[in-house]
Amino acid sequence: MFTIDLLKGQGLPRKSQPVVIALAAIPFLIPVLAAIATAACWQFNHHEIASKKSVIDDNLKKVAECQADLDTYAQTQRKIAEINQQFGEVAKALNLRIQATPLLTDIVAAIPDLLILTELKMPRSDLQEKVTDEKTQNLTYVKVVQRKIILSVAGLSNPSTDQSVQTYIQSLRQSAAISRAAQDIGIAARKALTIDGQSMAVYEIECVLKEQK
Repeated sequence: MFTIDLLKGQGLPRKSQPVVIALAAIPFLIPVLAAIATAACWQFNHHEIASKKSVIDDNLKKVAECQADLDTYAQTQRKIAEINQQFGEVAKALNLRIQATPLLTDIVAAIPDLLILTELKMPRSDLQEKVTDEKTQNLTYVKVVQRKIILSVAGLSNPSTDQSVQTYIQSLRQSAAISRAAQDIGIAARKALTIDGQSMAVYEIECVLKEQK
């Protein structure tokens, strides 16, 4: 079969070139691929949001079901905090108190036979002491209580009475209750009296207790 080309090749269709066609189609494919990717991402996010919302709704439902218990728990916690605060205030107040009964019991029980207890006082002084906070260096004032036990004992004015007073002071120092509370024990004063024609010696013994704050 013979082909006669009178137009010298100008009328024949060009042969197809796949590479050229593919390159020409790229600008059209980019928007299509971007649209497909966007749709896929939207679809994934939609399912993800729906899943998260389902979990949140379920949690809110559980919280609503347990709300009464949560309210009771919160109320109980507040009561516990209030009670702890009250305990702290009570403990702070107790630090400024003293159990005097054991002290007075030992004071009376230790008196030698040659001595007579004529007077007993327990004065108290309330002071304000400056305290510097170690962390903030702020200056504050704390209440400090100073106490003394002042007792007077009397006996005949002779060496035996003097020795009995020294023995009595040693007994007070050796008392478990007094030694825990006392800071110092000693004779503060001595005076002579005449009672019913007899010379008497009266000793004032001062027991300085430890500061409380």
